[in-house]
Amino acid sequence: MKNLWKFSLIALAILSIVSCEDDDAKNMEPTIPTTLSPANEAVNVAKTITLNWKTSEDPEKTMVKYTLFVGTKAELTDEDIKAKDLAETEYEITLNGHTTYFWKVVARDAEGLAAESAVFSFTTDNSAPAKSVGSFPAHEAADVAKTVAFAWTAATDADGDAIKYDLFVAETNVFADADKKASEIAENTFEVEALKAHMQYFWKVVAKDAQGVSVVSDVYSFTTVNALPTKSEITEVVETLENEKINLLVKWTASTDADEDEVKYDLYVSADDVFEAADIVAADISETEYTLEDASGYTNYSIKVVSKDGVDAVSTETKMHKTQMIEGEIYLEEGTFTDTRDNHEYKTVTINGTTWMAENLAYLPYFVNDTQDEKKCSVYGAPIVKPQIGGETWTMPTLEEAKAHENFAKYGVMYSAYMLEDLAPEGWHVATDEEWMELELISGMSQSDADYYGTSYKGETLHKFLSTDAGWTNATVPTNELKLNIKPGGYNKVLEDAGEMKYTYFWSNSFVTSWSGSKAYLARAFSGTKSGIQKNTKSSTYRMYVRLVKDSD
Repeated sequence: MKNLWKFSLIALAILSIVSCEDDDAKNMEPTIPTTLSPANEAVNVAKTITLNWKTSEDPEKTMVKYTLFVGTKAELTDEDIKAKDLAETEYEITLNGHTTYFWKVVARDAEGLAAESAVFSFTTDNSAPAKSVGSFPAHEAADVAKTVAFAWTAATDADGDAIKYDLFVAETNVFADADKKASEIAENTFEVEALKAHMQYFWKVVAKDAQGVSVVSDVYSFTTVNALPTKSEITEVVETLENEKINLLVKWTASTDADEDEVKYDLYVSADDVFEAADIVAADISETEYTLEDASGYTNYSIKVVSKDGVDAVSTETKMHKTQMIEGEIYLEEGTFTDTRDNHEYKTVTINGTTWMAENLAYLPYFVNDTQDEKKCSVYGAPIVKPQIGGETWTMPTLEEAKAHENFAKYGVMYSAYMLEDLAPEGWHVATDEEWMELELISGMSQSDADYYGTSYKGETLHKFLSTDAGWTNATVPTNELKLNIKPGGYNKVLEDAGEMKYTYFWSNSFVTSWSGSKAYLARAFSGTKSGIQKNTKSSTYRMYVRLVKDSD
C-alpha cells in the first residue's frame, strides 16, 4: 500500500510538469510590429499626421492590441503614451512644428504578452509666422509727413519662434534690396526720415522666424505732404460786346508755391453753380488772365480759377457774372413754383429776365359759400348754375368735385375780372397789359401790332405761345417757343362754358376807363383759326384764365 501511494505522487508530479509545458506553448508572444510611416528620420512631416505600422500576428490567433508611444526623447516612457488598446494599425495625431519626435508601437495579445517595435524618429515641418498688417501710414494715406514712424502688427508664430522684421520702402511697388530701410529688427516699428515731398511711396514688411521662414505683408501706399499753392483771387471780369458777340476778360492774382513748384491755372466757367470737367474753358494757363469769347447773353455765369502745382490744386472763391442781353435774342429758363396757399406746384419760365407761370392759375379762393356773383370762379365743364327766379341757392359743384374734374388739371380755373387784385400769392401778380406786350414784342410782333387793341388779331407769332400737344388746329403749327404751354381751354360767359379746343382767353390786370368812369379790363384772345393775337376789353363778368408774373426784385 505504501508503495502505491508513492507511485501516485510521482505520477501527479509528472502530469503537472507536462501540463505547464503545454501552457507555455499556447501563450507565445505576438510578432514584433513594424513601423511603416513616417519613415525613420523623415523630415518636413506635416504637423497633423497618421502614424501607421504593420499588423502584429499572434501565434495563438488571439486579438492583438497596440499601445502607441510618441515623445521628444529617444527613451520613451509611459508619459509618452498617446493611445492604448488600439485595434487598428494607424493613429492620427497633431504635433508641434519643426520638432523631432520619437515613436514606437507595443503589440499585446489577449494574455498580455507584448512585442515592442524599434524606436523611429521624424521631424515635423515649420509653422510660418503670421502675416503682419500695416497700421501706419494707412493704405493710400495722403499728406503724410516726410519723417514717418512706420508701424505694423506684431507677427505671431505657432511654434513660439522669435520674429524679426525687414522693412522695405520704395517709390514703386517693385522692391529691390536697396529699398530695405531696416533689417532683422525685433520691434514692429521703425522711423524713416527725409522722404521726398508730395511723392507716392510703397511699403511692406517681411516677418521671419528662427528657421528662416518668412511671410510678406500686403503692399501699402501713401503720399507725403505737399505744400499747396496759395489761393488766387478773381479781381475782375470785364464784359465787352463786339459784333453782337459777348467776350469776358477774366483776371486773377498769381499763386505762389512753398515747394517752388511751377504753378499753372485752369479757368472754369459754368452756366450753373456746379463745376465739371466740361466747364474748363482753358487749362494749364501760365498767365493770370484769359478772354472767353462768344459767351451767351443774359446768362448767370459761375467763374473760378484753380491753381495747380502738378500735385495738388486750390480753387478761388466762385465769382458770379451775369451777361447782358443781346437784342433780338430770346433767353429762357424753366423752373417750378409752389403756391403755399394750397401746395399746388406750377411750371415756370423766365423769359428775358421776367418769370411767368407756364400754366394757368388753378387757385379756388371763392368757389363755395360766397354770395357775390362776380367773385365766383369755375372749372370748365363744371359750371355754376344761377338760382331760379325767386330762388336763393346757387347750384354749383363742391370744391372736391371741381378739383377732381379732368379740366382742373388740364386748364386750371377761370375767374371774373373782379377777382384780379386778390388772386396772386405773395411775390406774384396777375400779368399786366405791358407784360403781355413785352412777350409779344419778344416773339417778333411789331410795335404797332402790339399797341393795337380791338377786334382784330394782330401779328404772325401766335404759334410761339401755343402748346404743341393740346389739340390746336392752327394753320401755322404751334411751336411753343416761349414755353408758355397755352391750351385751348375756352372761357365762361354768363355762367355758360364755351370754346374749348377752339380758343382761350386771358385777363390782364390792366384796364381802360370809359367816359362814365367804369373800368374795362384788357384781355388776350388766342384762336385756333388765327395766326395772331387779339387784345380787347371784355365784360368783367366773363370768367377767363390768368397767368401770374413774379414780382421784380
